[in-house]
Order: sequence, then C-alpha cells, then structure tokens
Amino acid sequence: MSTSRRDVRSSTDSQSKHTSTSNSQDSTTEEVQRAVEELTQNLHIYGAESLHLWDDQGHRVSLPGTTSSPAKGPALPADFQPTSLRASFVIPARPVISASQAPNSTTATTTPTPTPASNDMLSMFTGKSAPAAEQTPAEEEAVRAEDEAKVLKLLEDNNQSATPLVVGGDDADDESVGFQTSSDVYSSSVGSFPESFLGSNANYEPKAPPPSYLRRDELFAPKQTRLEEILYGLERMSGGGLKCVDKVALKKQKGVIMDMLKQAGSNMLEGKNVVNISLPVRIFEPRSMLERICDWWAFAPTYLNRAAQTSDPLERLKFVITFAVAGLYVSAKQEKPFNPLLGETYQARFGDGSQIWCEHTSHHPPISNFQVLGPNNAFNYWGFYEYTAGLKGNSVVGGQVGPNYVDFPDGHRIEFRMPQMRLGGMLFGDRTLQWEGVMIFEDKTYEGVQAEVIFNPGARNKGFFSRRTGKLDDIAGEIFKVAGSPSKKKKDTEREVLATISGNWLETVEINGTKLWDINQDTPSRPIPLEKPLDSDCRFREDLIWIKRNDVKKAQEWKLKLEVRQRADRKLRQDIAAALKKSNKNS
Repeated sequence: MSTSRRDVRSSTDSQSKHTSTSNSQDSTTEEVQRAVEELTQNLHIYGAESLHLWDDQGHRVSLPGTTSSPAKGPALPADFQPTSLRASFVIPARPVISASQAPNSTTATTTPTPTPASNDMLSMFTGKSAPAAEQTPAEEEAVRAEDEAKVLKLLEDNNQSATPLVVGGDDADDESVGFQTSSDVYSSSVGSFPESFLGSNANYEPKAPPPSYLRRDELFAPKQTRLEEILYGLERMSGGGLKCVDKVALKKQKGVIMDMLKQAGSNMLEGKNVVNISLPVRIFEPRSMLERICDWWAFAPTYLNRAAQTSDPLERLKFVITFAVAGLYVSAKQEKPFNPLLGETYQARFGDGSQIWCEHTSHHPPISNFQVLGPNNAFNYWGFYEYTAGLKGNSVVGGQVGPNYVDFPDGHRIEFRMPQMRLGGMLFGDRTLQWEGVMIFEDKTYEGVQAEVIFNPGARNKGFFSRRTGKLDDIAGEIFKVAGSPSKKKKDTEREVLATISGNWLETVEINGTKLWDINQDTPSRPIPLEKPLDSDCRFREDLIWIKRNDVKKAQEWKLKLEVRQRADRKLRQDIAAALKKSNKNS
C-alpha cells in the first residue's frame, strides 16, 4: 500500500512518561532507547509502516514497523545517542474508491479494519486502563471496541499533523503523559517542512514557524453549494450587480488602495497591470488563485457532459455557453486569493470523475495553465489565463486574458474568452462587484460559427440623453454564422442569426427562449482536492495555511518570505539568461 508523508504523516507534540530525570548522558539515552522500543512495538496501533527519528543535530534514522502485529523494537545505531529527539510516523494512505468501483455502494472511501491495541498504548490515548480480568467476554469485547474506536478517532482527527514528538531532553516534564491531539506548528527548531517552496533547509524563525500540514477536516471541508452560502456577505442591488455588506471584510480592506498607490504610483493611476503588487495578507481568502479559478468551472460536470452527449454542433455550443456563464457567480468574492508561486500546482476532481490540473507557469507576466478532463475523456477543457488588474477611476478592473478550449473526442473544438470583473468603490462609496464586457465564442471546427454574450447590454444602447435600460447583471447575445472573409470589416460581412441569448448571470441563461440554467434550481459542483498531490500543490503554502488558521501575523511573515524567495529566483533566471545571451553573442 502506498504512503504519502505530505498527506498522512502523523505525530504529536508531547512529552513521554518515560523521560529520565537523570543528568547522565547514558541514562538519558537509555530512556530514549526504551521509549523508541515501545513506539516501534506498537506501530500497528497507528497502522504505521515506519518511524522516523531525528536527533539534536538533525540526523535521521528510519526504523521499520508493522501494520498487523507488534514488532520487536530494533536497536538504535551506536552513534545515534541523542539527549532528545523528535519522531514522526508514516501511515499508509487510505485508498479512495469511486462510486462506480464500489459494488452496490455509493461510499467514496474505505476504512481499515481496527487492529487490537496494547493496553499500555490504549491507556496513553484514552486515559483508560485495561479491562478487569473478571469481566465477561462480552463486556471485554465491548470495552475493547469502544477503546479502539477512540484510538482510531484520535488518529483520524490528527493524521494530517506533522509536529514533533519530543522524548527526553531538558524540556521534558515527568508529569506529562499521553499525546496532544492537534498542533498548528510543524516544528520548533526546523524552519520548513520538506514540501516547502523555501526548501527543507530553511532557517527557523520564531516569529514565522512552519505550520503543520492541513488536517483532513481543514483540507476536505465541504465547499459551499447553496446560493446564500456562496454569496455570503454580498447583497444584490436593485439596479444589478453585488454590494459588499460584510463589515468585517470591509474593515480588513480599509486603506488597501492607499497601500497599492504607495507601491505602484503612477502605474496604477494609468491603469497599468498591478497584479504583482504585494498586498497585506489581511484581505486574502485562504486559497490560491489556482483553486479560485476552479469556481468558474462549477457547472462543467453538468453542461460539458451534456455537450459531449450530443453530436449536434449548435447544441454543443449552447451547452458550452451555458457552462461558461453559469459558473461566474460562484467566484464572486470580496476577498482576494493568493497569487500563485511559479511552479505551484493544484490537483483536484469533481464528483462525476472529471480530473483537474492547474499549474502556474509564468511569474512575469503571471500566467497559469489548466486542464479539466471529463469522465472517460468525454471532454477536454484546457487553456491558460494571464491575470491582469488596474485601477480605473474608483474601480479595480481585472481580467483573465487567454483562451479557453473545449475539445470533444470527435475532433470538435470550441474556444471562448472570459469577461472582465469590476470591483467598484475602492476609494469611496459602496464596494460593488460585477462582470462586464463581452464573451466571444468561436467554433474552431465549423467555420464562421460564433457567439457573443454581452454583459450589461443596456449600457451599450444608451445615448447621451437616454436612460440606462435593464440591469447591470443582465446578459444578451446571439449565436450566428458569418458569411464572408473573416478579414473583412464587420459591416462588410453578413451575419445569419442561429439563436438568441438572454438572461442574467445572477439568475438564468436562456437560448431561443429555452431556460438552460437557473441559479435557484441548478446546484454547482465543487472541486475535491486530490488525496496525494505533487509536492508543489498550493496546500503546502505556509502563508495560506496560517491564514486558514486565522493567524494573520504568521501568514504575513510567510508571505513576505515566499515573495523574497520568488524575487531571488527571478533574478537568478534573469542573470542566467543574460549570461547565456552574452555567451552566444561572443561565440
């Protein structure tokens, strides 16, 4: 069975009841050896395969264990004689089984059969002594089952933690018995965990300790699917669009524009791209932009699968348009996601089996590539986004510049572009949010077939003295076929209208009068993080983990550390490129 340290490492911060009070090196080492023997003999309680130990100097020894029965504790190497040590267990990952693979069952996971535990270790975990000998077999079985359930529950609750288990040393306490069930800190001496973007040899800083890995309850917490949950803190305005009414979020964002102006100066006032400006972490949500962009794809399992089930190119285009518009409200948030680091990845899946891959492939300009592969390769949705943002008057206008492609097994391809998002009230007035601009769709297989979806179409027809018609969040458009050369000007081409599009990105999408999406009836799908992702996954970002745990100070410190590393890496790439260019010029 495979193991994954980044997913299922488990250890706890505690002092052992075996701690020696003697000042003798030999006595302390002897106590450490005794504690290690008991740990290795009882690894089967954890379902662990091995035990990793580190001494005072950072040297590591790995000891094998067993997942089925107690094993004899192996002796420590002669040169491994620490006065204190830290340890972590490696626990096999629980297999994930899809609903289609599980016979006569809809369960998504399997759980291991409990293994009887030793009385000593049960006492350490549950505070409960061994059953009395005079108990009946039935009573003994009931007590044993109850104790095993408690042990498994404690282990499951803590199986994402990777903080040190301290045995012996000057900080040990004879009164301390048992284990803590959780800890937010990975280590009080090591500067980073192995998957860190800083590397595993970072210097330890007390004000920025490395966080423990995200626990299962943090990582796999259900995401919002109900409308009121998704739009929490946002209120729909009578004229269209959304207004932020979350007082806590508004307070956190106070003064941010002035911070941006100090950094960007005239670039920001001129509307130039300022997406790489370093912002205070207090305004961030605990997600990377790589995870945030998946919000737009919340209806991929619904509409892209339906598109794959038809061979009619016009019907496919209708479903792709509906997919692209329906998911826009899911990403409507006042908080900003973390800018991805170069090489950062995100892997997830939808409930229908669609697989998601995202990777940040360019630091400057900031670009992320993505791919969503449907179940049984029903569709292949892929492309890239270049993130842009600039201050325009009292608003920040941002966009995702880049193509979105939807490919089908028969060779049919449809391309579209995302609209822009406007955040208003950045300097004064209400803080508002709305999508704007035009989404362009083009059938790359059937020449000349295109579509336009216009956001806030009433503004386009408004003359100098006329009133705005409709709402800010209305949409309107057409699916049409262009006759003539694409190089000709629009007035020289003829458009054959194939279908009309109407609705509202906060209400419905209708094509030719048929309602294809209703925000109050259709439930979005939310991505489920992969059990065992790459080490570059955004779940290992220390700043993101700390903000998820509401520790803004540590999150800010880690954000600055990662940004410094990013700048250093970028300078190194630039220096190498300059040296290569000079070398090629001289050769």
